[in-house]
Amino acid sequence: MKVNYFSVIPAAVRYSNISANAKLLYGEITALMNIEGECDVTNSYFSNLYKVNPNTITTWVKQLTSYGFIFTKQSHTGRRIITLSENIQIIKEAREIKPKKDNTDRLKKFEEFWTLYNKKIGKEESKSKFLKLTDKEVSEVIAAVPNYVKSTPDVQFRKHPKTWLNGKNWQDDIDTSKSDSRNIGSIKGGMVL
Repeated sequence: MKVNYFSVIPAAVRYSNISANAKLLYGEITALMNIEGECDVTNSYFSNLYKVNPNTITTWVKQLTSYGFIFTKQSHTGRRIITLSENIQIIKEAREIKPKKDNTDRLKKFEEFWTLYNKKIGKEESKSKFLKLTDKEVSEVIAAVPNYVKSTPDVQFRKHPKTWLNGKNWQDDIDTSKSDSRNIGSIKGGMVL
């Protein structure tokens, strides 16, 4: 028997007046369902799993049936088949495999950020953080980077990209009206002239 890695107990079941163990049994049934939405496990399987008498399982199944959460029928071989109520659609939706989100545009935006930011430290960690940003945050980041770079022309004083992203520093006020007008002068013999 192949067991799923998760079970689902929708709110209709969770907040009903059936026993807590019947609710748990419902979750176990969802985990054991096949692709057709059927579970054909016997009461003895459940009783061994939960260390209870098979009659106790029968009581829990009756509770679930009386509330209309599950239906039982006999297969052509005489085994009991359990199906879920049509009213509880969340189970089927939760079990569907959703296609992976296409990150192509987001990756292009990250490369744009990486080029603009121009401090090449911790690219993979920065990318991981960047990919978790909302679309609005990505737009804000791309808009804010040029001003931050202008305010810190010396790359050694620029924050690491991941630190800048984690701190949401694109939201900081940056004074770009002042250019780097410090007159450093020249260095001769270790002295600033």
